[in-house]
Amino acid sequence: GDLSRTGADACFKGTPLNLDMTSMACVNKTFTPPAMDCYGEYWGAAIGLNMNQQIDATSMMGGDPMPFNASAIKGFAFDIAGTMVPAPTALRFKVEDASGEYCNPGTKPVKAGTNSFMFEDLIKECWAPKTTAANGSAAKAGLIKIAWQVVTNDKGTVPFDFCVSNVRALQ
Repeated sequence: GDLSRTGADACFKGTPLNLDMTSMACVNKTFTPPAMDCYGEYWGAAIGLNMNQQIDATSMMGGDPMPFNASAIKGFAFDIAGTMVPAPTALRFKVEDASGEYCNPGTKPVKAGTNSFMFEDLIKECWAPKTTAANGSAAKAGLIKIAWQVVTNDKGTVPFDFCVSNVRALQ
């Protein structure tokens, strides 16, 4: 996808490939690590924000993302707007720590307009079918990044053109 930044907005446009269950990777189960299944191989597109990343003095590029202690934060709020905001089933808000990702379940979707998610609203691997899952509060002490993901599926492509703005920590 195309990525642009306009003022305080981060805009994201594109069309990720659809989940191809007949691809060689899916048929032969030869996934690109760390993918362990077809959904991991064809996961979609994402835009994110590393919470603690220094500039490497030698390369003048971003160094490795480091953990950020977000214990004083209860969650995040942000606005989503654009000409093609994906349906709530195709758009996720995620936080990540060293143990993995926590994302919004289908019962609390990301939508056009203002959104707010507390850490406890997010669950570990929200895409996996389960009855219970660790909530995102576990990520607070070592938060690495927050991100918005356009999710792929096996029915067709999900074109998108939207901006994330007014990102703020909730205390």
